[in-house]
Amino acid sequence: MLKTMNLDGPGYDSVTSQFVRDSGTNAIILPMPRWDLIQPQAPYFDGPGYDITQCRQIDEQAAQVLADGRRLLLAPMAGYPPWSYARRAQKVGKTPGKAARLAPDDLTPTGPWARYLRFVMQRYPKAIPIVLNEPNFGFIEDAPTMGKQTAQMLKTAASVAARVGCPHILGPAMADTSDPRGFTEGVLKALNWPWGKYHGWQPPKVTVGWAHHPYVDIKRGNVTGIQHVLALLAKYRWHSGSRIWLTEGGYQYNVHQDPNPDYSADPATWHYNEPLSAQEHTQLVNVSENYAFCKGTGSVELWAQYGYRDSLWGGWASGLIAYDGTPHPLAAEWAKL
Repeated sequence: MLKTMNLDGPGYDSVTSQFVRDSGTNAIILPMPRWDLIQPQAPYFDGPGYDITQCRQIDEQAAQVLADGRRLLLAPMAGYPPWSYARRAQKVGKTPGKAARLAPDDLTPTGPWARYLRFVMQRYPKAIPIVLNEPNFGFIEDAPTMGKQTAQMLKTAASVAARVGCPHILGPAMADTSDPRGFTEGVLKALNWPWGKYHGWQPPKVTVGWAHHPYVDIKRGNVTGIQHVLALLAKYRWHSGSRIWLTEGGYQYNVHQDPNPDYSADPATWHYNEPLSAQEHTQLVNVSENYAFCKGTGSVELWAQYGYRDSLWGGWASGLIAYDGTPHPLAAEWAKL
């Protein structure tokens, strides 16, 4: 099982790199170059029109991860450019730019999203791309069709990967905080229909690993969600077997924000709920036990801790290091897992 850290925000700086080496972390997940930044305007004809200056930071961090001898994975950590889902937004009565929770209009292997994936795969040939990120949240504005959209995007991503020689992709990276069981089964049914109904979906010359985010399991101190997904993969004869890639996870701290009628995402307005020591103990126990269970099953390919340091942007905190730089007790334990 790959012991992995999923990074966002500051990313793979020198401090994080040293911690990764010292703790025996053997894989890193970095954010993909954001599609909405590298292609903010709709392309003309077939030209990609990508602003590669927006890729430089990821380029540098990806090179350092590989230089440190770690496996590299890339995950999409933001929404799609508004022009890419304009028709879908109109259909559901939303305004592009304010309706980020929608899939792109064109999900075909020759459409703009497919070309964006091809760009990423070719620019980072040594990385394993995670082609979707929490579509059961990301496509919620068009809920009745989001299962079929997710299935189509996995098929398209596999087709693109086969054409460019990318042997392994991951998806759909479900969040287990929003009806994960019904949605997961819905995607598997859509993938299997009609030709794979009795044999399971067979992607073209590409291995598609099933990715999942077990935040609720870790928060509650159980593994029921992980077990259920593994059972569904067996039921629907997933082509790479009943195996799972946990590409995000961690114990989410309970935090609160200072009263502020103008609501700000500024992390300085957020604080850990007291008593912090009790939450730190729960994080230590729940993460350690979940990791040990997953390692022992032989069915989990990768376990990713989301975040090195708590950002507190929007109240998010699940890292190994507190916002002020103080290590949570789990930071020392991480090296022993």
